[in-house]
Amino acid sequence: MVDTLLHRLAAFVLRAGIRLVPNQTREWGNAMLAEIHHIEGNWAVVVWALGGVGVLAKQALIGLLLPAGDRQAAPIGNPLSGEAKMHKVSLRAGGVCLAAVLLFFLAPVFRQAFRVSLAQWHNVIHVDPGLWVRQPELESLARRVEKNHDAEGVAFVAARLHDGAESVRLADEAVRLDPKLIWILGVVGARHSAAPQVPGWVARLERWDPGNALPYLILAQRNDLIRGAGGSFMHPPAPRIAWEQAMASAFQSTRIDDYVDRLRDIDRIVARRYDLSDPTLVVFEEELFVDHLPTYTASDSLRYARSAISAGDALEVRGDTKGAIEKYLMVAHFVSMFESQQHVPDPPFFDTLMPNVYQRLAAVYRKMDNGPQSAYFAGLAATAEQDIKQHGLQWHSEIENQRSISGVTPWNALVVEISDAAMLASALLLLISLLVVLARSRSFKPRKLRMGPVATGVRLLAAVGLLVSSVTLYVVYRPYAAIYTRFLETGDTSQLKILRDFVELTRSPIGTQIYRFRPTPQGPAMVGPYISVHNFIFYFWLAVTVLGLASLAVIAGLHLLKCFRPRAGAAANGSMVVS
Repeated sequence: MVDTLLHRLAAFVLRAGIRLVPNQTREWGNAMLAEIHHIEGNWAVVVWALGGVGVLAKQALIGLLLPAGDRQAAPIGNPLSGEAKMHKVSLRAGGVCLAAVLLFFLAPVFRQAFRVSLAQWHNVIHVDPGLWVRQPELESLARRVEKNHDAEGVAFVAARLHDGAESVRLADEAVRLDPKLIWILGVVGARHSAAPQVPGWVARLERWDPGNALPYLILAQRNDLIRGAGGSFMHPPAPRIAWEQAMASAFQSTRIDDYVDRLRDIDRIVARRYDLSDPTLVVFEEELFVDHLPTYTASDSLRYARSAISAGDALEVRGDTKGAIEKYLMVAHFVSMFESQQHVPDPPFFDTLMPNVYQRLAAVYRKMDNGPQSAYFAGLAATAEQDIKQHGLQWHSEIENQRSISGVTPWNALVVEISDAAMLASALLLLISLLVVLARSRSFKPRKLRMGPVATGVRLLAAVGLLVSSVTLYVVYRPYAAIYTRFLETGDTSQLKILRDFVELTRSPIGTQIYRFRPTPQGPAMVGPYISVHNFIFYFWLAVTVLGLASLAVIAGLHLLKCFRPRAGAAANGSMVVS
């Protein structure tokens, strides 16, 4: 009888395992414990203890998962006979997990979350650039609303279609069906200002909504686009008379109304009428600078503002102080009108102009011996300089919150995308394991299926992975679904930007929406994404190719082994006969 420290430690581990197993298994465990002191050699003791503990742990798991009646039916003294029970337990657990996942799909919030999360794969799988123009869901909705002669539905589709000709046609159709929707011409005209119908639309909007700068901004952008090769977006050619007249009218307008509020009312009506559960279709908008203003609004306005300031300087040099003041005040009025509508581009283009404008006004009034007005504009200039610093810090902070890993929205978008990828991987793993079982069994009858322990474990792991990723997807996405629901039911737009940012982030592959930042005196500066979209797509398909080749190699190797085994057996039998 051997009694070393290692033997005593192994006996202690076995005793602990015996306490956890059902009563019918303890007899077998006690027999293992009694034999341990008769085993010689340290390695043999370790192997004996680990083997016994493994069997006891399996029996403890069976006792935990199986009902009491099934445990009593198990043979006493032969715990290895519980292997079949373990297969049943695994099948039951996997079935429960799959049933729970199917129940999740019955919830509208989960279906919405799953649909949003799938958008990340569009850039990975859809390689046709023309898919950006084609919008199958909107085209299908367009056919429905036209068939129903639904003016609001036609306006909804017209405001979203990328196809300019079709969008313009639907806008005219919406106004024909309901003349009160004439404002949709401004929304569509801002997106497709090069269309031949736009000049006529602008004239109608001028008569219907006088004092609004939007029609003139549309005309200015149309002039930019028609010039085409004569310049570029960042370095346009010398302004033409038509462009200058349009921008002068815009700067002299009393307000800027892009009809976003009217469009959102239409969005809510149409979304509820046609049960549009996809927030990407309803809420998400791909605009370069501002909501529904023309794309060139920021650059056109900045160019004209600088031109007006230069004209004011020239008038001041010639002694026309009144004309100079009018030019400076016109610029200040337009910028304040622009900012009051919360249509400030990012970064704020006009901030650098305002201190200059106010300082010029203060200097002009000082020359006119108007001390109060000079002091007033000098104070505005100082305030504008402070606003530049504050806006810069605020803008950098917002960008960091929207794109860095520390931001709530980017982190949630990343978790949603990982959950979606885990769901798809688990479903694929489950499908492969089922196909392997069917191929080995060569039968679809449940009783004839050959389920090995590896296949059983893989199926259980895949089912649990599906359940865990589904729960994570549901929990993380639910607050964003609530934002969308509140918008549709009450028109609450206070958190709509959060939802729009989230949807935008989920449209990029995993990790490509998270950016690196570096500290600067002006605030954190964005360096670039941790993973670019092109790199993600390349490495994704590289991994798929490598895994596919590895799988083919394994299948070929197993097939060759299966082919050679009978030949080896036949050769052995032949040698025995000869001998």
